[in-house]
Amino acid sequence: MAKETMYLVTDIEFDFEDSMGELPLDEQKGITQDTIGLWYAEDEDHLIDKITDKMGSCIKHIDYTHVSYTHLTLPTILLE
Repeated sequence: MAKETMYLVTDIEFDFEDSMGELPLDEQKGITQDTIGLWYAEDEDHLIDKITDKMGSCIKHIDYTHVSYTHLTLPTILLE
């Protein structure tokens, strides 16, 4: 198994329609909002598979970027 790295999902669109109809809009928004953020995956294909499995809907479109630890910054604390 390959080491997982971080990916930042910045935008995603799911296919919320299936043979039973379409999910209510509030559920669609909740799933979409829950998906935006950091995910750990082995590679891009694993990221897509992981999100699809976790959220239960196929992905129509996704925007993401690979995040390295050098991209992360810690907040600066100013002491007076």
